[in-house]
Amino acid sequence: MIKDLQNKPRVFLSHSKKDKEFIHKLCKDLHSCQIEPWLDSQEIRHGQPWLDAIFESGIPTCDAIIVYLTESSIESPMVKKEMDASIIKKLNESHVAFLPYVSQDFLRNQLRTDIQTLQTPVWNKENYAEMLPRVVAEIWHSYLDSMVMSVVNQEKVRRLEAELELEKLKKTGMESIFEAKENADFDFIWKQFDHKDIIKLSHIKFNQDGNAEVISCKSFCIEIQTIIPLLDRNCGGRWDYPQGIFLRIFEIIIKNYYPDISEDERVELHWKNLTNFMNQLKMYGLIKISEEIARRFDYIIWTDKLDRFKYWLYYKGILSNEIKWNEA
Repeated sequence: MIKDLQNKPRVFLSHSKKDKEFIHKLCKDLHSCQIEPWLDSQEIRHGQPWLDAIFESGIPTCDAIIVYLTESSIESPMVKKEMDASIIKKLNESHVAFLPYVSQDFLRNQLRTDIQTLQTPVWNKENYAEMLPRVVAEIWHSYLDSMVMSVVNQEKVRRLEAELELEKLKKTGMESIFEAKENADFDFIWKQFDHKDIIKLSHIKFNQDGNAEVISCKSFCIEIQTIIPLLDRNCGGRWDYPQGIFLRIFEIIIKNYYPDISEDERVELHWKNLTNFMNQLKMYGLIKISEEIARRFDYIIWTDKLDRFKYWLYYKGILSNEIKWNEA
């Protein structure tokens, strides 16, 4: 657009031909202030439809529109069209300043209701010199606001394009490492662990007779997804008592709430839904049960898929590095 190529404000002047003396003087003074006025008599090329020139090549390319309202122009069909409510709305959306002025104070009462709500100063031959610096300042202020907004919008577009390109690169990289079927499988598994569960700790003390007495109990709401990083081949154990998982969670939580445990005290961890969690791991192929017949108990074996799943989480940047919980 022409507007983007200029390094100074461009102003559309809406007026009646009968006020051309005032407007031509204004044009000359605006030029002196490094402001480019747009006049239909000067800007419309021979043979070009003048309505198209004003509403396609004129107003949209400007940073501000000055509407000079006099007894002649206030009834002008063309000026009314240039002040159409829909056009004013588009001007605001495009950050084009709408600057109305009246030649006489009484003319304000003849304006459309929505125009009357705007600041519309009196500007005529008598106060021309006094008002001109204020008008020039308002034009430059609007122009600079528009430039800042344009730079901000360009930066937003640039960042959005960069984010989209990054996502595209991530997706391309992901597809080159993980097949689509594997991606879908891991994504489904991860979502199934997106919930919280209750874990309880019981602080127990043994008296002289060796009988246990519960001193206190605490309940914790733990985010199940944050347990996944703790799962590895060192977390084995019997299926009916997977102490590997217990111990990892136990060690982390107990250090925060029971840092000093005497020899006659003990802290026990109770996870009611642990069996459900283990069944999920088994169902998704992250663990399996030992098939050695010689063993009296079923033992947990961590599969290669678990390692692959954790690598997928790490690659996507969503592998948590700590258990997240809060007191229930």
